[in-house]
Amino acid sequence: RLYGELLNDLGLLPTSKFVETDRSGLVAEYVGQTETKTLKVIESADGGVLFIDEAYALNDRYSEQHKGFGEEATDVLVKQMEDRRDRLVVVLAGYRKPTLNFMEMNPGLRSRVPLVIDFPDYTRDELAEICRRVAEKAGLRLDVAAVQKMANLLEKDRANEGFGNARAAENLLEAAHRGAVSRMSALGNLATEDELSTIIAADVPDSIEAVGDIKSRRVGFL
Repeated sequence: RLYGELLNDLGLLPTSKFVETDRSGLVAEYVGQTETKTLKVIESADGGVLFIDEAYALNDRYSEQHKGFGEEATDVLVKQMEDRRDRLVVVLAGYRKPTLNFMEMNPGLRSRVPLVIDFPDYTRDELAEICRRVAEKAGLRLDVAAVQKMANLLEKDRANEGFGNARAAENLLEAAHRGAVSRMSALGNLATEDELSTIIAADVPDSIEAVGDIKSRRVGFL
């Protein structure tokens, strides 16, 4: 968003529009509809920035003899990137390896992406600060031991492929909050307001694996 506003201020883009989408916003359910759907999204971003999150999901991984809907959407995108090159910025976001593999799916795509930026993972201290800030916005408080335990778990998780950075911190914090609610339920009405809003080390899972896949629940703090 800031990049689009900057380009607009510099006179390089006619508007500061910012449109965010992903595969579901570009690919249709039936044959022949994807081109129209993709064009509609591109048109809505014309003059500004089109941000495609998890762009690698457009890689259908089909054979050369069979074109998937994701590849069809990519073909439309590539042509429009050329036709609107003076008034549209396209940002393809995602994990490095699958995103670069996706860009090889269409011969014209890589040549139309002049810049690839690698964003480093957050450091251990930055992840701890994210946990504190998200908790604060939710009206929760992390005691010192809880922050330390969460930072240690996230530091270990950083070495894993597909590490979620801030998302991993939010998922861990959500799991810790569930642990705190479970612990407080035993006290019933005896729990004080301060106790109800405080997460301690015992509430934090002992491993990242114990957090589980909470994507389908999406009970976020923000």
